[in-house]
Formats: sequence, C-alpha cells, structure tokens
Amino acid sequence: MSQLLLAPRSSAPARRNFAEQQPDRSAVTRGGKLTLEERISKVWEGILAAGTADCPVCRGPMERMGDSGRCIRCHSTLT
Repeated sequence: MSQLLLAPRSSAPARRNFAEQQPDRSAVTRGGKLTLEERISKVWEGILAAGTADCPVCRGPMERMGDSGRCIRCHSTLT
C-alpha cells in the first residue's frame, strides 16, 4: 500500500487587493454603486498601497509604472 502525503496548508490568509479590504460606506447610501471619482480613487489607493489594483475598465491587473498606473491586459493608463 502507498501513503498519500499532503503538503501542510499555509496559515497565511488569501491575498486580496487593497480595495477589497476597505469598507465602502459611501456606496451603501447609493444602493451599492460607486461614483466614477470614488472608483478611480480606490484604484489609486490600491496602486499606491500595494503596487497593484483592479483596472476600472477591464478588471485586469493594473500596476504602478512611475507616476502612473497601467493595465497589463487592456493597456489603460491612469495619470
């Protein structure tokens, strides 16, 4: 008979982007919808805090590149 060896599970929590970790109190008062300004602000918060965020256009990974953010998938740029 063979034995099945299982790798130990990591005790680290799953990695989430910065915007997912923040409570969104302002959107609650409008039925859960963000304004464009709030959405862009959250993207910038994520880029500045973690170096990455979800692209507001395609939800692909957006990374910091100098003084701007650039989406890896659709190539949108925030300046």
